Parts: sequence; C-alpha cells; structure tokens
Amino acid sequence: MQWTDADSGGRGVVAAFDALVVAADGALRHRRWAYLLDPDSHVVVAGRQRLSVPHGPDAAAALDARTWCWVTGHAPRGRP
Repeated sequence: MQWTDADSGGRGVVAAFDALVVAADGALRHRRWAYLLDPDSHVVVAGRQRLSVPHGPDAAAALDARTWCWVTGHAPRGRP
C-alpha cells in the first residue's frame, strides 16, 4: 500500500507493508507496518507504526482507516 504526498495532504509519502499473522492466542490478524517519508529526500519522518486488526473481509478497510488516522496526526510539511 502506498499513498503519495498529495494523497496525504502534503504530509509525505506513506509506504506500508501488510502481513497475515497468527497471534499468540492462535487468532489470525492482519498487521501493517507504515512509514511516512519525505518525498524529496526519502528520509523516514515518522514510523514504524504497527497496526493490527482481526482477520476478516473488512480487515484492509480497517487498516486503511487506522493508517489514515495516524497519517493525519502529523502536520503537513512546512507547517508546525
């Protein structure tokens, strides 16, 4: 999954990697590791954010929503 700088409202490029894992309790979970990168220097400005939701048909949408909340918690570049 990747969002451009424009997608993130000027906050940077969002790159994320998803995996399906078996949790300690034996339940399947979707996990996502997300990073926010400066689009010019490609330096990680925020991350590694690890998100996790239960496995199911809405898991990707739930991860997208949680990732979006995390991204919008950061100020757009050039602003405090």
